[in-house]
Amino acid sequence: MNIVYRFILFIIILLFMLVSLVFSFYSFGFPQFTFISELISNLYQNWQMGILFIISFAISGWVIYPAFNFNERFETTRIKNTELGYIDISIEALDDLVKKVVNQQEGINDVLTKLTADENGLNIFLNCKVKSEIVIPELADNIQKLTKSYLEDITGVNVNEVRVLIKNISDNNKVKVE
Repeated sequence: MNIVYRFILFIIILLFMLVSLVFSFYSFGFPQFTFISELISNLYQNWQMGILFIISFAISGWVIYPAFNFNERFETTRIKNTELGYIDISIEALDDLVKKVVNQQEGINDVLTKLTADENGLNIFLNCKVKSEIVIPELADNIQKLTKSYLEDITGVNVNEVRVLIKNISDNNKVKVE
């Protein structure tokens, strides 16, 4: 949310609070009985106030519009350009595929993924927790090759790099208490 949008939202909320406060005071009988009727009669045929209210209404609509905008925006990467248009895939879908292929590897206990796409293709960053009896260089090399070939074969996305960080080595003898 940018600063202009936040500022306008702040002003609208302040105006709403002020109107609510005035009406609540009026409900409890603090101002004169004719306060609202005099206010309304002063607004009658006052075109300057009419323009101000129309502008306020338009700004309020602009502020509230994102709450009703149901078009989710996905970060995507391009798979292919065809005669009929582009074929894109969401990073979230690719992330699910990466987790699927990595978790199938023997010796992986847990994996955290981060995927970024640029004009050259996909960059994959994996933080893995592995079992202690696994040969780590062999496992990491295997994960890189399998992840790259799996994604390129299944989706057609160009994979630039697959970085593997062994973040933790689990001891299988310890019982995990939660």
